[in-house]
Amino acid sequence: FSALQAPGFVILAGVSGIGLLILIAVALRRQLNLKNRISDDAIIWLGNFQLVLLAGYLYFIIVEILTSRYAGHHHEIRVSDALLFGEFSSLFWLTIVLFAVSFIILFAQFLRRNYSIPMIVLTAIFVNLGAIIKRYLIVVPSQTLGNLLPPRFLFPKLGRVCCDIRSVRSGNTALYPVC
Repeated sequence: FSALQAPGFVILAGVSGIGLLILIAVALRRQLNLKNRISDDAIIWLGNFQLVLLAGYLYFIIVEILTSRYAGHHHEIRVSDALLFGEFSSLFWLTIVLFAVSFIILFAQFLRRNYSIPMIVLTAIFVNLGAIIKRYLIVVPSQTLGNLLPPRFLFPKLGRVCCDIRSVRSGNTALYPVC
C-alpha cells in the first residue's frame, strides 16, 4: 500500500527473529544448563530490543491501515475491507491482539524494571505466532482480492501450466499466451 511496506517487512523479520532468538537462548540455557553463560540480562536485553522493534511495527501497521483506507485504489479498499471486517478479519485481529499483548507485557516490565523471563518467553511465542499469521495476510488477501493476478493464474489447470511453459520456451513473452 505504501512506501513503508518494505521497512515494515524488515522490522517484522527483526521482531520474529529476536523472538526466535529468545526462545533458542532460553531453551539452550535450560537444556544444556547454561544459566551462567546465558545470563538473565542477555534475555532481558533481547526482550527490550523486541519491545522497540514491536513498537515500530505496530506504528507501521497503523499507518498501513490508515493509508489503505484513506488513499487506496478500489482494489486496495477491497483488500482492506477483507482484512478489517471480512473473511480475513479474525486472523488480522488475532495478529493485532498478539502483538499488542506482547507490547503491553514488555512495556510494563520495562516501566517497572521488574523483568520475568517466562513472560519474555511468552511474548516471544506470541510475536512469532503473530508474524506467521501476518505473513500469510500479506500474501493471500492481495493475491485473491486485489488486482495483482487474474484468477486463472492463481489456480491454473495442468494443461494451462504446460501451455504456459511451452509458450515461454518458444519465446512468447505475452502475459496471456494462447495455445
